[in-house]
Amino acid sequence: MVYSPLDTDVEPRTGVKRLRETGNIIEAQLVTSPQQARLAYGMRYDAYREYGFVGERPDGLFSDEYDTRPNYSTILVFRNGTPAATIRVALFDPGHPDPVFHRTQAMEIFEVEIRAVVAAERRPGTAGSAIELGKLARAADAANDVEVLFAAFRAAGYIGLHHDVDAVLNAVRAHHMPMYRRCGFRVLERPRPYPGLTFQTGLMGLFRDQYAVAQHTVPFMAGMAAGDPTHQALMAGEPARLSVFSALESLAARAAPLAMPAVAAS
Repeated sequence: MVYSPLDTDVEPRTGVKRLRETGNIIEAQLVTSPQQARLAYGMRYDAYREYGFVGERPDGLFSDEYDTRPNYSTILVFRNGTPAATIRVALFDPGHPDPVFHRTQAMEIFEVEIRAVVAAERRPGTAGSAIELGKLARAADAANDVEVLFAAFRAAGYIGLHHDVDAVLNAVRAHHMPMYRRCGFRVLERPRPYPGLTFQTGLMGLFRDQYAVAQHTVPFMAGMAAGDPTHQALMAGEPARLSVFSALESLAARAAPLAMPAVAAS
């Protein structure tokens, strides 16, 4: 199906611009307004609360001080205009003039390890950098929707491309580590208690020397490029159309025994 980038409506319930196209449409958008933030934080709360990972909150929102920091971005994923998933991405950039960029939430438990691995992976003449994935959650009616899960990871990957980082890091529950391994991540540290949550997470990382391999072996990462239309739309705060992955069925078949994360830390 073909659409014009100008052919958009504003969804009254969410305040998010969306394409007027009908069908199986998956889009991602950076959170840029209080209304969008409430959608993301509410989805987080519902997902984490369902599993008992956070206590009851009267406002029904799960947010923290990191959400307001300039090195943090939150993404919403929509299926046919309906909020379906969210993920948070932090930029760790020790060479940035603003010291806020020198710290991410996972450094509350893995600071020494994160600083060491980014320093080891940095390119000559740079301080090194990484993005950290976290606060992954799906809406209740998308709890088994693998496409929106992979779309969230794909959208987060574009932020990594945008900043040309040396590593992608994630604090991962042990139960979900096999899935991340299949996506090219390596286990860097075994699980430890995670602040503010009722579970433990280990540290995993995907590094620059494996990016090309991952793009050829992980279908939902295929074809991503800095400067492509999806990247441009996403970073401009516009709805970014994400492809329905042609090889999804084969990947799902290979991953069938694995537990796909409903929520993730950081």
